[in-house]
Amino acid sequence: MLSISQNPYRIIGVVANVSEKELLKQKNKIKAFARTGKIPDFELDFPPLPTISRTTESIDHAFSQIELAEDKVFQALFWLVNLNAFDNVIIEKLKSQDSELIQDALGTLENLCNHTQINQNNFSRYNNASTVLLLQGIEVASAVRLKYELLNSSYFDDFILAIADKTVLPQKQKLIERFTDKLISEFQKNHEPYRIISFFKKSPEEIQRKVKNLLTADKVHKIEHAIEICEQKRKNNPSEANNFAYTLIELRNDVANLARIFGKKDVAFNMLSDNFADEIRSCAVSYFNEQDEPELYVYEECLELFSLARDFAKNPQTIQRLDNEISQFEESVKNYHQNKKVNNTVPRIIEKTEQLKNKPYINIIDVDKYLDDTLPLLRELKGTETHALMVNIVASVAMGKTIVLVNRSNSNVRQATQIFNALNTQTDYMDYELRAHFRKNYEELKKMNAGRNSVSYSNSSSDSGDIEMDAICLIVKIIIGAIILINLFSH
Repeated sequence: MLSISQNPYRIIGVVANVSEKELLKQKNKIKAFARTGKIPDFELDFPPLPTISRTTESIDHAFSQIELAEDKVFQALFWLVNLNAFDNVIIEKLKSQDSELIQDALGTLENLCNHTQINQNNFSRYNNASTVLLLQGIEVASAVRLKYELLNSSYFDDFILAIADKTVLPQKQKLIERFTDKLISEFQKNHEPYRIISFFKKSPEEIQRKVKNLLTADKVHKIEHAIEICEQKRKNNPSEANNFAYTLIELRNDVANLARIFGKKDVAFNMLSDNFADEIRSCAVSYFNEQDEPELYVYEECLELFSLARDFAKNPQTIQRLDNEISQFEESVKNYHQNKKVNNTVPRIIEKTEQLKNKPYINIIDVDKYLDDTLPLLRELKGTETHALMVNIVASVAMGKTIVLVNRSNSNVRQATQIFNALNTQTDYMDYELRAHFRKNYEELKKMNAGRNSVSYSNSSSDSGDIEMDAICLIVKIIIGAIILINLFSH
């Protein structure tokens, strides 16, 4: 951290509470060295401070940075003070250049400040420990907390008096604001906003708020401006609103990062996020309303936009609207696919049925092939409203034809049983009357196949004729229904 490694007190080689007399003495000493052409290192150039090259210019600049009372105190917040015996022991260990003593001093500062409360005797320790932690880049949030505890304590006045001219005392609040701004600018050199904000997580709430606002102001303005632009474009050209929405969505990572920063309870951010979501939703609605005959891709695109907007919605009313629209459009997409499936599959089943019915001579193999062709098509219709209706068509025709063939010849019984076995998988979808016919004939067929009954049931021809006639009626109904469906879903 340059505010520490390039601190004017460090460059001059003194602690921050140095007296004016000692400061003048140090200045004269440095000038004497400067005349020889070489300015030496000083005792306070302790590790882990990086080495620096002192020049006449850097020395003069360092003295100019601590001329005013406020500047003296401000720079002291990024350096060390020596106000009591404990401070003196720590600083002497740092001056020793002995690595073990230095580590002992650093460790002592860290531990003491983490286990004590600030008071008259240790407030200087809070400043020194915070500076050391910041210098090392460890426990940064704790280091920042220690500094604010000092700044907000009643002992900060004593800290000021130990450093500044007693006749002109700096304003405490101004120092706090200046210190905060400097910390942020230092952190910004190496860290992302989210990380920087985490460094202030143990600081007072008003400081956290200030840091968040400073670090996010540009992004918030960028998002707000993008929402306004999107709204204007949508109103001027609603048919292109989907494209405007996708342009706005390009900022979703920025909104997500702000969510991590502000959390779930921040009112201002939640309003921004909800406005972001609502504008995306409005774009989807405007785009859809511009379509005279929406195609599937329109439904799917709007559904995607609603789902993306839902991720950022915060207001319960916005969330409810989006949930309703997502549900409606999901149902529309589902129906679209089902209708497409019906329009593709139903005519093929009807075609297979008509081919079987119109064949001049039918044998048991033809019926078996009919089922081989139509059962997979029935499976394609599962979940659609026409599924059960088509099952009844196929079952009626296959069963009626099979019964006729069995009545003609008992040699067809084995294959007929296999046909009925296949039809048995469809009984859950048959209507009551057809299921009753099927079960009665299935039982008779199984008896015949087992050799228990060598004669066909007495009313089988009549039954099969009735069933086949029912099938014909159903076929007429399904053809009419299919035509209606095709006309309906083609618009």
